Amino acid sequence: MKRLTTSLSILAGFVLSSTAVAQSSPFYLQVDGGASFPTENELVGLDLEYDTGVVFGGRLGFRPADAVRLEFSAAYTENDIDELGGIVITQSSVWIADFSVGAYGDLAIAPSLAAYLGGGAGIHYKELDDPGIEDDDTDISAHGEVGLSFDVTPNFSIVPHYRLTWFNDFFDDEQFHHWLRLGLRFNP
Repeated sequence: MKRLTTSLSILAGFVLSSTAVAQSSPFYLQVDGGASFPTENELVGLDLEYDTGVVFGGRLGFRPADAVRLEFSAAYTENDIDELGGIVITQSSVWIADFSVGAYGDLAIAPSLAAYLGGGAGIHYKELDDPGIEDDDTDISAHGEVGLSFDVTPNFSIVPHYRLTWFNDFFDDEQFHHWLRLGLRFNP
């Protein structure tokens, strides 16, 4: 019994010291992946509609305070074009590389669960991949994001989240993307 008690004490001390070390690091990394739902916009005066696509990326974050996070994020999304002016398109897609900075506020709901809200701004590069039309551009973007963070261990969290991203001057119009993603956050 004494060995079991000693072993449990050592294990508890290890877990508590690991938690203290993990929480003392203000930096974290996160990878994200999910689905992209762009709104329609205009190209040469015609409505341009998209299929659901993919979005994935990564983040480097910093916690200057317990409930505040600052992040640099990079995301890649690609969507096939569904219709242009009512005509079904089969071989065209649009891809975007978005680089942004953001600030987020965390609200603890339970010991291992937090909700967050925030937003930011950045730049994006977009390109139309079509056999007959070439179009690419670099411009500004902005986003708002809401999500949850489930701490699986002191060093690892699962982060489901929704981001609304606005892209300025997207072809002949502005455009919004709805991104539903699942993130994996690593706290070294």
